[in-house]
Amino acid sequence: MDQTIHEGRRESSATAYLHPVRHRSNLTVHATCPTRRVVMESNRATGIDCLLRGREVRFHADREVILCAGAINSPKLLMLSGLGPAEHLRQRGIPVAADLGQVGQNLQDHVDVAVMVSCTQPVSMTPALRWQNKGLVGLRWLLTRSGAASTNHFEAAGYVRSAPDSARADIQYVFIPVLVMPDGSPLPEPHGYQATAMLMHPASRGSVDLAGSDPEAAPVVRFNYLGDDRDVATLINGITHLREIFAQAAFDAYRGREVVPGAALATDSDLETFLRTNLRSTHHPCGTCRMGSDADAVVDGQARVQGADALRVIDASIMPTLTSGNINAPVIMLAEKLADAILGKESLTA
Repeated sequence: MDQTIHEGRRESSATAYLHPVRHRSNLTVHATCPTRRVVMESNRATGIDCLLRGREVRFHADREVILCAGAINSPKLLMLSGLGPAEHLRQRGIPVAADLGQVGQNLQDHVDVAVMVSCTQPVSMTPALRWQNKGLVGLRWLLTRSGAASTNHFEAAGYVRSAPDSARADIQYVFIPVLVMPDGSPLPEPHGYQATAMLMHPASRGSVDLAGSDPEAAPVVRFNYLGDDRDVATLINGITHLREIFAQAAFDAYRGREVVPGAALATDSDLETFLRTNLRSTHHPCGTCRMGSDADAVVDGQARVQGADALRVIDASIMPTLTSGNINAPVIMLAEKLADAILGKESLTA
């Protein structure tokens, strides 16, 4: 599967887009300058208030303010600026600039679980995790940007419909030739492999709310994972089918015991308990400043905030629903598309 790795190093939007142009005279970057709110004057965004080296500073915008703070902090900043559910803002003592009831709502995230199997042949990458090997692995990467540390090993993926009546693929499998727990702690088996089952289209929805009017206070984030029973059923089917894949003849020469969840967990009830104990985020939050053409949408098709002039949000928060896979590349595509729109460039022809 495609990955955002360049010459053995994870490529970020900062290294790909920002670093090459940091020398430009019309660009100033403040890396430790938390934004406190958008300045609103007569429903027009005229700047932002920030903390710069311990003192509050106001930056003025001649044209537009563009928020790119992500699915958690973009709705937080809108609400701190008076753009959000009116009653929620009033309860926190924030003057209402525009009543936007969907700000902070519609929070979604991809979650996954893993099926882990010990390997009877010495062919996995698991030994690279042993303390006596980590130094050599790290040294090789530092000197040559190659070897076991130059990739995350999430290199083989599959997309499946978890049930015959699924309209489209709703589970993503990623095979990993390493036996390791999600927190990085090793398992006692010398060799092993695993695959994760990721829920691509969760029915559950969460929210981002303000704890109060203090910009430095963390927002109240409720992901509400597995809040909808349909998500539980889809992931249980995903585990079941993954076990069927590992039971195929192609794995006969390598298959040891199932380490996680373990063969003893066989019923749907067992697997639901396993899910609720071991489920993890894949860090793909989105949806809290939903784009749309309806009256309840937070931003329009050009990412302009409804009820506010000269203000846009361009990040994963404006996705109405999750993409059918990891969201890093789609968010970059979304940003490029909207950057062209802001600059007045014509859309590419099909």
